[in-house]
Amino acid sequence: MKKTILILGIIFLLIGVNIESSSDSGLKENSFNLYISESLEFQEKSSSRGKIAYAYNTYPSGISEGLVKFDLDDPENISLLAPTVSGDFLSGGTWANGYGWLAVEYGSGVLWEIDPYTGDMYSIGGGGQSLGDLAWDDYTWKLYALGNSNDFFEINPETGISDLIGNNLTGNIVSFAFNSQGVCYGIDILTDSLHIINISKGDVTFIANLSISLDYYSSYISFDKNNDILYLLTDSLYICNTENGECNFIGSFGSLQLSAFAIPYNCSGPTADFTWEPLVGEPYIPVNFNASDSYDPDGYIILYEWDWDDDGIYDENHTDPNATHIWEESDEFPVTLRVTDNDGLIGMKTKYVLVYKEPLTPPSITGPTSGKVGVTYEYEFVQVNPDGDDISYFIDWGDNTTTGWTDYYTSGEWITRNHTWYEKGDYEIIAKVKDCYGGESPWSMLKVTMPRDKSIQNILFLQYLERFPLLSLLLQRLLLL
Repeated sequence: MKKTILILGIIFLLIGVNIESSSDSGLKENSFNLYISESLEFQEKSSSRGKIAYAYNTYPSGISEGLVKFDLDDPENISLLAPTVSGDFLSGGTWANGYGWLAVEYGSGVLWEIDPYTGDMYSIGGGGQSLGDLAWDDYTWKLYALGNSNDFFEINPETGISDLIGNNLTGNIVSFAFNSQGVCYGIDILTDSLHIINISKGDVTFIANLSISLDYYSSYISFDKNNDILYLLTDSLYICNTENGECNFIGSFGSLQLSAFAIPYNCSGPTADFTWEPLVGEPYIPVNFNASDSYDPDGYIILYEWDWDDDGIYDENHTDPNATHIWEESDEFPVTLRVTDNDGLIGMKTKYVLVYKEPLTPPSITGPTSGKVGVTYEYEFVQVNPDGDDISYFIDWGDNTTTGWTDYYTSGEWITRNHTWYEKGDYEIIAKVKDCYGGESPWSMLKVTMPRDKSIQNILFLQYLERFPLLSLLLQRLLLL
């Protein structure tokens, strides 16, 4: 009996242990899953943790008007960066790769660059129309602005000059932003909705209604491009789901009215750079370019594109970093290199190439400056080309005859040409040279006189004396003396 009780006790003990073990296992598994879930949620929400965002406060309540900064995961902890020096409040803002924080004045449309550390503002220029928001596209390396009449502009980040690229955009878009892949999103203030925008066509595609109501005077979106998270700023800060419009609350700004919203990011795209030889080019002489100094920190470059005439159109593209170009005149020419990496990201660099040729000097002319009609005279010509190029001569004898362009001669080589004048008078020999690339020198000149023949003059004088015999006899005796 005791043995039976002992066996049953062991069985119950084992069952209890298994049950407890199963319970503990389930608890541990559920705890692990919960830990993973919480970790993923934490990672999603804190992917921008510690990242400082920037804005402009137009309504001084609790904090002075001016440039402000705050942590994306703690927007309520907002602080003044610096007062603004612009003439009007800053409406649109963006973070532009290579340029930093850019913002525009609402009324004038003047573009400003802002130092995110000091708040110092530097006027870039532009203006002429009211602008509401800015957005930078890393995929095309372009800066865009949204006007107040649903007009889209492309802004030159170097000058602030704007070009209208589309108008009458459908809807009432008040803010727009590009993700890291160049997809443009916009929010509609009247319908509280999220859209995708095709800027080149002006098309607006509805995605979803937002789960919050927008503030008519202060509603802006911006991407954390390191994580492709869309942030929506109104009187509070939200993370916006780009698929369903759901907005997750992060923190409130209270009664502050913010604009010029910008989120810094680190772009791991390629860096473009190039050199060229010769350092100073010449017209019609090839200039060799080498872009091997370009690099990609996390991949490799797959395409090199060259814009030779600063028109925004890339004239050549290569898979290797070398290119050659020829200019036909002297000037300082902007050359832009655009490189694309294996992730489709781009980098750009513009440099100025000096193309210059020392002007050709007029040739030297040596030879007689007076002579007799009907006699052939010899003249020599020479010119030293500073570049050592072969040269051709054009000689005008001043009597409606020329040599035309001669054959080409070595620079510094003397050439000889003969000429005969058949009428008395004063003549100007003029000559110029051209090199083998078509460049011409100014004219040089040598004056030549062809007076009466002295023998003819003597015959006429003697004929005159025959009319006066006594005078003729007197002159003969004087000459004999």
